[in-house]
Amino acid sequence: MTQLAINVDHVATLRQARAITEPDPVLAAGICELAGASGIVVHLREDRRHIQDRDVRILRETVKTKLNLEMGATPEIISIALNIKPDMITLVPEKRQELTTEGGLNVTGQKKRLAGVIAQMEKGGIPVSLFIDPDPKQIKTAAEIWRGHLWKSTPAVTAMLPVQPSGNTNSNWWQRQRTRPSRLASPSCRPWPELSKTSAGWRHWIPFTN
Repeated sequence: MTQLAINVDHVATLRQARAITEPDPVLAAGICELAGASGIVVHLREDRRHIQDRDVRILRETVKTKLNLEMGATPEIISIALNIKPDMITLVPEKRQELTTEGGLNVTGQKKRLAGVIAQMEKGGIPVSLFIDPDPKQIKTAAEIWRGHLWKSTPAVTAMLPVQPSGNTNSNWWQRQRTRPSRLASPSCRPWPELSKTSAGWRHWIPFTN
């Protein structure tokens, strides 16, 4: 069954830009749950550009569904996660200059480090998910160090999807696309046997044109 978890980070982005207490991502999370969301997602970044420590603490007490804490693998944030104990954490890459998370973790390049973080979380009873690009090498390495939830970087996948040309109102356009060979059928987008014990999902956005 398809479930939808809502990320309320950019409610906090607006609050921080205005330097006041509203809008409140905690209130937004409650509204989302009342509307039927199956979970709430927040990213506590090292630079605290949107979600703040206060938000995570209150959300841990108020979220009635599941709280997924996105985080970088830094000592400070790891300590916060182990203390707050969200329902799940998602390890994501962070770059100071990015507006939002732009791509997946380089699992292959930091296999030992990420394996250590995963072990810490599992010891603390916190399920771990990884945010990675749909790349065979990254997926294979991820499967070697953990069995959990896989979040594929949606921008990387949407780049493979057909986009209806601007001004094309032909209602049969999508039907024709379905019958054509797609880059989504390429080896880099097929399921791997290594991930037979994982669950997969999509993170971020898919443009309305897709």
